[in-house]
Amino acid sequence: VALRVMRGDGLKPISEDMALSMATIKTHVQHIFDKTGTHRQAELVRLLLAVQP
Repeated sequence: VALRVMRGDGLKPISEDMALSMATIKTHVQHIFDKTGTHRQAELVRLLLAVQP
């Protein structure tokens, strides 16, 4: 899910492609925010791009 967010995919297309509910995707994103100390998708993308080899 984090990689799809980093690529700029919206939550709805992610949920459809992964055959998961929007609530499940939002929960995944919230857990990623909690683990990375981020609060918005833009912050998460910046963090992921900074650590990407």
